[in-house]
Amino acid sequence: MRGALRVAAALAACALLACSTGATYAQFAASTPKPPEGQGRIIVYLTDVSEAPAFWPIMTVDGQVLGELRTGTFFYVDRPAGVHQIGVGVKKSLGAFGNQGATDPVFIGVGPGTTSYLQVFVTAPPGMVMVQLQAEDAANGMRDLSSLHYVPPTPPP
Repeated sequence: MRGALRVAAALAACALLACSTGATYAQFAASTPKPPEGQGRIIVYLTDVSEAPAFWPIMTVDGQVLGELRTGTFFYVDRPAGVHQIGVGVKKSLGAFGNQGATDPVFIGVGPGTTSYLQVFVTAPPGMVMVQLQAEDAANGMRDLSSLHYVPPTPPP
């Protein structure tokens, strides 16, 4: 049993280490152009605080699969001003995680030239993994992003 726990801990550490590459939020903000005219930016992020750090949810925007969001990272999408649906795709094979619970989508608005923030939470109740989505205000979003790295979403397997 202890050997299995050590292996799981090592895998989780490797997963976190693999995610810690990419530009910091400060570097990202300084080097990334503003959204195109008439569009806003949605930043989606998953902090290092996760009950299942090796589980990377598949994120969707307006029904379009963007890819996996890794623990300790963020990505962005620029979309026309208006309200957009952010969701989570269901992974078919979760191995040790058991089943993936359903996630209600979140509707988030962006104005021209503005940025909206969406935090992703991953919890692991017995026998399953759950993903929750929460819109954040700019102050909380920028605070949370200060310790994260930009990594474009990884296409799901």
